[in-house]
Amino acid sequence: MVVRLIARASAASVLAGAVATLWVVPVAEAAYPGTNGDVAFSSTRNNNIAIYQVNLSDPGIGTSSGDSSATSDLTLGGGDVEPFYSPDGATVYFSSDRDTAGDWAIFSIPANDPESASNPATELSAIPGEETHNDYSPSVAPDGKTVVFNRDNTSIDTLWAPGGASTVCTLYTPGVGLLPDNSSDGSGSRVVFDPADPTKAIYAGADGDLHLLSGIKFTSGSNPCNQQSTITDTNISVEAFPAGSQYATGVDAFPDWGPNGQNVVFNSTRGGGNTLFVISNPTGATPAGYPVIPAQASSSSSAISTEPVFSPDGTEIAFVQSKKGSTVYSEMLIPETNGTWQASDMEDLSAQNTTGISFDSEPDWQPIVQPANGQVPESPYLPALPAAAVLSAGSLLVLGSWRSRRRASRA
Repeated sequence: MVVRLIARASAASVLAGAVATLWVVPVAEAAYPGTNGDVAFSSTRNNNIAIYQVNLSDPGIGTSSGDSSATSDLTLGGGDVEPFYSPDGATVYFSSDRDTAGDWAIFSIPANDPESASNPATELSAIPGEETHNDYSPSVAPDGKTVVFNRDNTSIDTLWAPGGASTVCTLYTPGVGLLPDNSSDGSGSRVVFDPADPTKAIYAGADGDLHLLSGIKFTSGSNPCNQQSTITDTNISVEAFPAGSQYATGVDAFPDWGPNGQNVVFNSTRGGGNTLFVISNPTGATPAGYPVIPAQASSSSSAISTEPVFSPDGTEIAFVQSKKGSTVYSEMLIPETNGTWQASDMEDLSAQNTTGISFDSEPDWQPIVQPANGQVPESPYLPALPAAAVLSAGSLLVLGSWRSRRRASRA
């Protein structure tokens, strides 16, 4: 059996890595409460395609000698990609073609309990051995149980995690399809609920634009498909980048909400190259789009920036940038009074102590939920600190995050 990488059909599909720097700040008041935790990502290291996690407390993060020791495998591999943490940081959902049929399905695994022969990941969107669809790009609603994903590049489906495959149903079928529209790889589509208002969701359409869905009927603990939603589909890329602007044309992909639902970051070919953008107030009538990290920010003129994700506290983004192999970067965002976003120093945190070239991709940032009554916050890989020490810490950890998407198939 041969495993190979397939480049994505969209302009956003480039093998890359993303860096993430992290500071401890006061807890953000957001639907996804908490500070920045560990990072899950997909990687081809160790001659496999599996989900890994980075221990952000490791002092070797960002060095050639420390990166591999700070990274541990979460899944057994075989084509495991697109990790996405639940809002409480306890579960990682991902897409995999590991079963013999080779079709993609959605799986879950506890973030602090790596997969083993006796502890397999749980298949959610299909009955094991009976996969008949390709399910890509899982994300999770603020209730932590409602999973939304791309089915066959045709429909936006959802499931209620405790019920598994029996709860799968179609939430919405976009008239434009899902990005990309002509490939078996649905990695560019990413459908994400608004963390502050789960009656809204954003997806990347096959028309190369971002679309806002509103009117989703959502009751926590119940599949939205059972709520008889009346959904409105609005093309927010057209509103954000009107005809005649320098960013009027291009392909948008990989949207991610900020934790308060006020901003959406994504990558786009608008303006030339691949650049990261932030749309402020995406639910407003006339949102404004601002480039965040232009392609030339890289030390390599040929590198492109893709697959951004906000940190749980909303102060940073992690993204993938193409180089030799892939490299993880992070950038701290500084919101200005005029509504634009400025980026500060970019830092490389995915130096790899591995043999040959590997591709780290598809990062997601783990939220560390702050417990009530002054209890100590916990993370699978961060040592517990006294509450007073947490409050007095001026700066925190440096952390890496990836989210480039790489599809595996079997030949």
